[in-house]
Amino acid sequence: MAAELFRVAKPGGLVAMANYSPGGYLGKLSQLIATFSAHPAFELPWPFLWGDEKEVRRRLGGLADSIEVVHRTLTFDSESVDKFVDFWQATNAPQAALKVMMPPETYQKVLDAKRLLIEELNESTDGRVKLSSPYILVLARRPT
Repeated sequence: MAAELFRVAKPGGLVAMANYSPGGYLGKLSQLIATFSAHPAFELPWPFLWGDEKEVRRRLGGLADSIEVVHRTLTFDSESVDKFVDFWQATNAPQAALKVMMPPETYQKVLDAKRLLIEELNESTDGRVKLSSPYILVLARRPT
């Protein structure tokens, strides 16, 4: 994939990505959902590795003249755990797909585990929800 990104960029062009990091809410949610999912016929690399600076530098190192990585954090805020879960069920396409693909009892187990994860990672102490997900902004320059 890395080579393809640079193939389609013009010489001297910029390849830019914003990649979620393994830590934080989204990385842990991905791991949690994987425990309820069927194993694929063949192993695929975990997409959150693109959010690891060392891994990105390894993947892009031979392709780019320069690589800049900026660490940032996305924060999710909600009035409550239930409202947060309801919002994600209504707006998140991958979660909608899970609901269709999984038996209802398995999907409910996912929701229950998700609620526990939200409660565990919640940075708010006033009944609201505040969750952080680190990500990296990658700016890599194709050689001229």
